Amino acid sequence: MPAGRMPTLTGRERAANVPLKGSELRELLLKDFTRLLDGEGLLSPHLAYGRLSWRIRLTLHLDNTIMPKSESVVASRPPATNALAEHPELAAIEPPPPLADSSPDSIASDRELTRVVRSPNLERVREGLSIPVEVKGQDGTITMERIQYPPDPSLGDGEVAIADHTRDTSVDWGLLDQVVGADEETAT
Repeated sequence: MPAGRMPTLTGRERAANVPLKGSELRELLLKDFTRLLDGEGLLSPHLAYGRLSWRIRLTLHLDNTIMPKSESVVASRPPATNALAEHPELAAIEPPPPLADSSPDSIASDRELTRVVRSPNLERVREGLSIPVEVKGQDGTITMERIQYPPDPSLGDGEVAIADHTRDTSVDWGLLDQVVGADEETAT
């Protein structure tokens, strides 16, 4: 397949640009979340934390009249006391941020990744997901098959932006002197 182009189908195949299924959207979200985690320097293997908490928020803006917006939040919570007896290292996990009575050495990190999907098939090819294709058989019957192409990095990252909100979060939590990032928006 030429660099930066959609795959060419045979004369018997027709690729409709059908909407992304929930399972495909899940795969795209997992890839984006991995990208976000990979870019977070505070998660490097040489670092360790005696106390920590987190909040992960997923907000979807959907072109769907029944459910135009969806928001889910998962936050850290202290482990059960019976789990602590078996795994004392879990004692470092505390309720959602900010940490209560944090030390002067505490820091915050707050990054947000957004993606706009304008063409389901372009996202499928970009990320290596299979494309639904109508195939016309020799007897004239039409069947729906899926064709898998490897991810195509020549298509770029699509409409993805990563914004660093660390400065604002640090101000909100009274940690301004310990700022790790800067409020910048970068397209990746």
